[in-house]
Amino acid sequence: MKFQLVFREDSLGTAAGLTVNRSGTHWASLEVGEVVVREAPVSNRRFRSHEIEETLAGLHPLYPDASQRIRPTVIYVREDPLVCVPSKQFQDTIDLEKRLVDILFRSESSYHRPSRIVCHHDSQRIAYLNGEDFVEVFSLIDGKCLAKLPCDPNPSNAFLAIHPDGEHCVGGTISGLVVWSISKQKAIHRLQEIVCPEGVIGRLRFSEDGKYLAVAGGLDPKQQATTVAVIETEPWKTLWQQVMPFSG
Repeated sequence: MKFQLVFREDSLGTAAGLTVNRSGTHWASLEVGEVVVREAPVSNRRFRSHEIEETLAGLHPLYPDASQRIRPTVIYVREDPLVCVPSKQFQDTIDLEKRLVDILFRSESSYHRPSRIVCHHDSQRIAYLNGEDFVEVFSLIDGKCLAKLPCDPNPSNAFLAIHPDGEHCVGGTISGLVVWSISKQKAIHRLQEIVCPEGVIGRLRFSEDGKYLAVAGGLDPKQQATTVAVIETEPWKTLWQQVMPFSG
């Protein structure tokens, strides 16, 4: 579906953007003088966005002091949104009717920085770093805490992923990557080829079959270059790694 646009000469080259309709089923882009409307892929749709907006409107602001206002995170579980909010007033509860996860943060530093919240859709579990000591795993079925995974010193809130089997979780610390067993609530393997200091922007992503883990944004152990790598998950070894020295 296309719509023809007419621009003034002084606006040519300056108008650009994307937008998604309220239901999230279609998106539009500005392309060479035309607005092109396309069906949105399921993975990119804004499901029930109006409910998210209403929930956020009810939460903001929690405090009169602007410096203490929270940063909500929205995740989707089987196309249903969850609004996750850290607060000094909360007690680690999951309200499935309101689609709200409230998080009682464990440290001042974790309160003022956004933490990555990851989800395993088949088992309906979420995991996130809360403070400096544990990655906490919660069930979205009954709202109970399933596990507290002990962290090595100086964990990173950016590097976290749940294995497709729902049994293993991987996180990053200043000393390397840590692999946990969720059911045993303990670390079962460590990889020191890639370190993940706090403040470094990065991502962990498993392949759909769980055989490989991609790492982007970590550092080499000397912390002189950024690193991207592919790790084989059985028996947890680095297959490929590219080091990119800092420029300038």
